[in-house]
Amino acid sequence: MVGLPTTPRNIAGYPRWLPWVAEGSQCVKQLPDRKVLFSTFWIFAVLNYIYADAFTLYFSPGLQKGFAEQLATGNFGGMQMTQVSALMFAILMETAMAMVLLSRVLDYTLNRWANIIIGVIHTLAVAWSLSGTPNLFYAFFATIEIGSTLFIVWYAWRWAKPEPRAYPSTDGAVQVDSARRTAQGTRTA
Repeated sequence: MVGLPTTPRNIAGYPRWLPWVAEGSQCVKQLPDRKVLFSTFWIFAVLNYIYADAFTLYFSPGLQKGFAEQLATGNFGGMQMTQVSALMFAILMETAMAMVLLSRVLDYTLNRWANIIIGVIHTLAVAWSLSGTPNLFYAFFATIEIGSTLFIVWYAWRWAKPEPRAYPSTDGAVQVDSARRTAQGTRTA
């Protein structure tokens, strides 16, 4: 029986049915960095938000009749849109778009918690938007959106702190990365 390598960022924690995870598989691949996967899933969620809103504007019967009048009065789809509610919606959408970038640049702790918190907020917001009787296409988009944000939350929750990477120094000795040195309190200049 062939064991899988235990190198950093390898396939530990992934389902056994994936071809590169199955024991004895000749196809052992390195999976993408978690930061890349988080960013990709946020892009996927944002695109679904955009298309769901575009479909809603185009296909919603309540919005098609007298759409210009509804916009002029601030009554949008049976909901009064004020400056504050528009700002809250803009902030909600901006957090998802910001996570595309932040997922790639934040350090482990901030990245993990930002993905968990923003993912939960977006999951709850989309679930709330399903109240009433949504159109079938909107329910479809919302299901995909909830699934992707729940995956982000689950994946961030299971994200174990990465081991420090060793790298050779100029004098030939092996050193641990700067994040580890700082955490140990032995920071060097």
